Amino acid sequence: NGHVRVDVLTSQLSDKQKQIIDLMTPLFLFAGTLVLMIQGWDMAWMSFKIRETVATVWAPPYYYMKMLVPVGAFLLFLQGVSELIKSIIVFTGKKAGE
Repeated sequence: NGHVRVDVLTSQLSDKQKQIIDLMTPLFLFAGTLVLMIQGWDMAWMSFKIRETVATVWAPPYYYMKMLVPVGAFLLFLQGVSELIKSIIVFTGKKAGE
């Protein structure tokens, strides 16, 4: 968490308040990644249907690369689920194996 956290806003908060913020932030991530998955899938599917290619003389297929957008968004969504589960465990005070 050290390389992605900005503690300027949360440094004055109690541990419980920080935990509540940690529980709420994945919701913003989920909203963004769901939009990216849906719109990315629409873009990739349309590209696949028309067999889009890169506008060069070689003209390699472009739809394979566009499929990486919804796949990457899905993986980011899974990471958010993982972070949410960890935040819930910390918030409830449960230890591993309980």
